Formats: sequence, structure tokens, C-alpha cells
Amino acid sequence: MTDRDRELQAQRERTEQARNDLGETVGELASRADVKARAQQKAGELKERAREVTPDAATKAVGQVRKRPAPAAGGAAAVAVALIVARRVLRDRRAARDTRTARASRAAAKAKPKNLARTFRKKSPLRKK
Repeated sequence: MTDRDRELQAQRERTEQARNDLGETVGELASRADVKARAQQKAGELKERAREVTPDAATKAVGQVRKRPAPAAGGAAAVAVALIVARRVLRDRRAARDTRTARASRAAAKAKPKNLARTFRKKSPLRKK
């Protein structure tokens, strides 16, 4: 091989290496630009992480409740009482509102129609009574 052939071969290798580098760079840029695929990949990673962590946390919570059931039962009872009280308060308010509305409509039905002409008649200061 002559110097020219070696130089030509070296240039071809450099060109091939540059093409490979450029292809990798374009691939990386394309993957960064594909937001949907990145979001799906991140969601998959988070799901896996949640699956790994959740059994441990659930097991720990169950263990705590089994060790000391009183606080969990007390909390459940407090929530139940709060729901019952809230339901009764809302029911009483609704009943009171309905009662007021019914009273007002009955009163309006019983009331005599007013003589609006007499009510809105202009009162003149010069007019004698």
C-alpha cells in the first residue's frame, strides 16, 4: 500500500466514525423530542417503583394495626360519629329550609290580595282627605 492508499483508508474510517457518531446524536435528539414516549417510559418507571414500595408500606401498616388496634378502631369510630353528626345537621337544615318555604307559601295563599291601586296612589300634598 502506498501512502495515498493509507491516507484514503484513514479518511474512510474517520468518515465512517463521524457517520456513526452523527447517527447516535440524531437518535438521542429524536428520543428527547418524543415527549409522549418519554412520558410513557417515566410512567412505567413510576408504576414499577410504586409496586415495589406499596407492599412494604401496606405490610407495615397492617403490622402497626395488629400491634395496636385501639388507635385504628378509635379513628374509625371518630370518622363514623362525624359522618352521622354531619348527616343529621344537614338533614335538620334542609328540613328547616323546607318548613320556612312551606310556611311562606301557605301564608301567601291565605293572604288577601291587596288593593295595589290604593297602595301606590300618589299622595298629593294639596289633596284634602
